[in-house]
Amino acid sequence: MREPPNHAGLRATQHEGLQESLLVSESGDLQGIPRVLVLNAPEASSAARGSPEWIAARVGSIGASRVAELVARTKTGYGASRANLMAELICERLTGQPAQTFVSAAMQHGTETEPEARASYCFYTGRDVVEVGLIRYPKIEQSHASPDGLVDEDGILEIKCPQPAAHL
Repeated sequence: MREPPNHAGLRATQHEGLQESLLVSESGDLQGIPRVLVLNAPEASSAARGSPEWIAARVGSIGASRVAELVARTKTGYGASRANLMAELICERLTGQPAQTFVSAAMQHGTETEPEARASYCFYTGRDVVEVGLIRYPKIEQSHASPDGLVDEDGILEIKCPQPAAHL
């Protein structure tokens, strides 16, 4: 019998949707995007997450995790986060350079422990996960998603690795 990987309290959760660009039903089926579009951008097809090529492919493109900022509203109209995001995207498109982003200790922890969480997910569920760089959304120009993995033939994996204190 195999020993489970040391998951150290990490949890992996299957994402139920990536804002408007990708929706995953409760059965895990991808809705709204054909499988052939996975890594359809030549510059992203072999780009590992976090690589210079992956970062370059994201420049000026709205990611699924930031759609909420784009559509956020207040009583008087759109929120300030929309204007900030739009300014960031405009700057990226004009310069061709990615915006500088802040990486907290918790974010770095998540990045470092993600492979272990993915292995734990595979072990405990018996499902295969394929890591991908970018998935471009065909109906909204300059938009993308970067899921933590594709599960089997029809699912998406989004991994969260909270700090140990979150488990108390």
